[in-house]
Amino acid sequence: MSRYIPADLRRKVARRANNKCEYCRLPEVAAMVKFQVEHIISIKHGGKNTFENLAYACPICNSGKGTDLGTILDDDDIVIRFFNPRKHDWHEHFEITEGLVMPKHLSVQQQLKFWTSTDWSVYWSGWS
Repeated sequence: MSRYIPADLRRKVARRANNKCEYCRLPEVAAMVKFQVEHIISIKHGGKNTFENLAYACPICNSGKGTDLGTILDDDDIVIRFFNPRKHDWHEHFEITEGLVMPKHLSVQQQLKFWTSTDWSVYWSGWS
């Protein structure tokens, strides 16, 4: 399967996300970098270039997630699947507290290890 995503499909994905990262909710206009259209389920895991399998992501979230589908909880053998913006409600899993994305429960706690080095409070003021 080709990794190429047509420009019209990229625009449609960005519009659906309201030009915000679907993982951390940072608005693209506040980031001063171009966001990326990424595969929720990567091609190497059988994902397709379909509207339903594509998400709008900031470079930090996209590179942190990479082609992974999940992670292992610290000091445990339990595999936790990552947040899927097509299947999960962001507000049920995360909240923004003092400019940081915080987990509401254990199932998303490990996903945030990719974001902990970034304090977006200056950007989120007025955006969330």
